[in-house]
Parts: sequence; structure tokens; C-alpha cells
Amino acid sequence: MNPDLNSLPMLFSALHKKMMEQHHKLLIEAGLSRIHIPYLMILSEHKEGLTQKEMIDRLFLDKAHASRALRDLIDKRMIRKDEETIYKNKYYLEEDGMHIIKKMNETTQALRMRIFSELDDDEMALFKRLTEKLLKLLE
Repeated sequence: MNPDLNSLPMLFSALHKKMMEQHHKLLIEAGLSRIHIPYLMILSEHKEGLTQKEMIDRLFLDKAHASRALRDLIDKRMIRKDEETIYKNKYYLEEDGMHIIKKMNETTQALRMRIFSELDDDEMALFKRLTEKLLKLLE
């Protein structure tokens, strides 16, 4: 294998890490960590609420992980849980959680603009085609 190819996964990982560092600052200010991000994100996409099982099935995370993260988010008033039944309670994003998601989306958009503004239209199209091709190979 070409030695230059060995560095590609590390480069993608480094790019992802740098982007996550920006989110990490927002999370620390809110007293949150990375484990909370998937739950905030998925609840922001489902205004009608989701059960814990629905979230773990969609996020491919384990029940214990979800229980801890959801309990933390409730304690920090980022989400709420309906109390109508013992089982199948739905979780909903609260105003503070929406605020965090909004700030994360703004940060992500600014980072994307900063990164992709360095690519011209042809480079951007090539990057997109190559990334899609590589992802299909891994499916």
C-alpha cells in the first residue's frame, strides 16, 4: 500500500478532532460532555419526543450509556421526560437544550465555511465525490 494512504485516516481523524474542540468549549460552558451530544441532536430533530429505546436504536448506543446521559441532561434542564407512564416515557428538548444545539449548529456552520472556503468549486465537487465513494465501499 502506498505510504501516503496510511495517513488519510489520521488526517480525517485530526480534522474531526479539531472541529469537535470548538464544540467542546460550548459543552464545558454548559457543564456537558461529548456523551450528551447525540441525545441533544436527535431530540432536536424530533419535536414530538422519543423514548429511550427509540434513541438507542437510532444512535446505536447502549442502554446504560443512554440512561446516564439522559439523567444528566434532565438534571441540567436540557431535556425533560414525560411522567405519564412508568415505561415508554418520551424525552423532549427544553429551551436550554435548544440553545446549546443552536450554538453548536452556528459553530459547525462557521467551521464548515472556514474549511470549505479554501476549496474552489471543482475541488469541492471532487471532495464530495471521493467521500461518497469511500463511504459506499464501507457499507
